[in-house]
Amino acid sequence: MRKVFLLLVLSTCVLTLFADSTNLLHSAREVYSVTFGSSPESRRFTLVATVTFVRQEEDSLLVSVRDDTGDIALICPPDNFNILHPGLQLEISGYSQKGARAIVDSLTVLGETAAPAPTPIDGPELASGRFDCRLTRITGIVGD
Repeated sequence: MRKVFLLLVLSTCVLTLFADSTNLLHSAREVYSVTFGSSPESRRFTLVATVTFVRQEEDSLLVSVRDDTGDIALICPPDNFNILHPGLQLEISGYSQKGARAIVDSLTVLGETAAPAPTPIDGPELASGRFDCRLTRITGIVGD
């Protein structure tokens, strides 16, 4: 009886580890989809991406990053402000939150690269929301 119980416990542990590793998100598009999609649960993520924008908030940093699949805005601890800048390539780990920015709990600097170029857009594209979390450039005339 003890051997069967031990085997069952070990099997459950292996299945749990396998499920956690297959549940891990690996791209900006996946994190964005879970965060702002219909998935109700929080999910862990690890991705490699390049910083496009950093803004200091009251008690955190808003950091936008880009990988091969798209852009995502993340919340980082404020103690990273002095090292983060556009063009910095990072390995980032954290977790998604339903309806809010994903939270970073670990980041590793991998190196420097050219800062990503902004995507030129116009007024209707800006209002569409399609460019959420993306580095964009818009031109216009400011008047009275």
